[in-house]
Amino acid sequence: MRFIFAVLLSFVLLSGTAHAAGRSGKTTITLIVVKTNVVEFFTVAHGGGACTTTNRWHLLKTHSNYEVLVSGLLTAKTAGTEVDISGNGTCNGSGEELSWAVIAY
Repeated sequence: MRFIFAVLLSFVLLSGTAHAAGRSGKTTITLIVVKTNVVEFFTVAHGGGACTTTNRWHLLKTHSNYEVLVSGLLTAKTAGTEVDISGNGTCNGSGEELSWAVIAY
């Protein structure tokens, strides 16, 4: 029974396509693109782990803190304030989905 469990666990762990979540570290936002269902944020620092373009972050309208994050990130862009953005490990197009952000440094 333990052998079967170990084999199943190994299969699940090895067959997954999960990616490590990216993180920008302290950086500034260089460009914001507002689309129908997503807002794209481009940063100076490259830290996205899930996608080939590692300085592009996607904030989906379905995110539970969408309005707060958009407001804070727009303010940070306007003020030139540094941010620290973290993704959730999911590549959405060419940008990693945003999980959270620290805006006040």
